[in-house]
Amino acid sequence: MSPPDHSPLDTVASVASVKGTKAADTQLKSYYCLQRSVGNIPPEAVTAHAAFFEWLGCGP
Repeated sequence: MSPPDHSPLDTVASVASVKGTKAADTQLKSYYCLQRSVGNIPPEAVTAHAAFFEWLGCGP
């Protein structure tokens, strides 16, 4: 079995950008900022998905 062509973060970012409401965007940003702040998202994932994490705006 081959790996997927994209990561779950790619899917979440594209869905949030296309179908998201302001409330959904806020909830998504809060979730990922929290996960990043407690160390649940490895630095290499942040680097690989830099545009998504810049969109979040939650800093390092």
